[in-house]
Amino acid sequence: MKLAKADIYSQASSIPALKFEEQQLTSFAGLIVFQKLFESCRLKERLHEACAHLEPRHYYSFSTILQCLIVHIVLGYRQLRECEFYREDPLVKRVLSLKSLPSVPTVSRMLSEFDDKSVAVQQAVNRDLVLERLQKEALHTVTSDFDGSVQSTKRHAEGTGEERSAQLLSVVLHRGADRSGTRCVAPCRQRA
Repeated sequence: MKLAKADIYSQASSIPALKFEEQQLTSFAGLIVFQKLFESCRLKERLHEACAHLEPRHYYSFSTILQCLIVHIVLGYRQLRECEFYREDPLVKRVLSLKSLPSVPTVSRMLSEFDDKSVAVQQAVNRDLVLERLQKEALHTVTSDFDGSVQSTKRHAEGTGEERSAQLLSVVLHRGADRSGTRCVAPCRQRA
């Protein structure tokens, strides 16, 4: 189904006022908290910058697709088809600044266009967000516990929990110690 761009994007970006009354709320009312978080860490702008090198030839931007995936995961869903559970929810659309959510085939098609550079830039954005939060919290000790187990036979774990923990630990130690003296404790052994 073809849509006009005016039918996709919304200008609503203000945080709605919450009133607790005797009424039915959306199942996803907690997204208001995440909307404020996304604004405070400039998530939309960062995702847009991370996708700037990709050719914009779709109604939806690549950064919008990433935002949709983030909200999808925040809502607790794993499979793309599960977006049907919240497709018409007005609060989900508001948080994403959309009037119409992208279809599963659209998301899938656009994800296939992401290249290695897109992934690397997105990983850098994720790392920077984590490090900024660590620095802002000014914690004296950070404990990271990564479980390398696989939940089902359909999932493939790339690397062990130790390897992932060591990678994050080295980044936090390198960056964090220089800025705030953060000391990290992690369940990983040293390699010879």
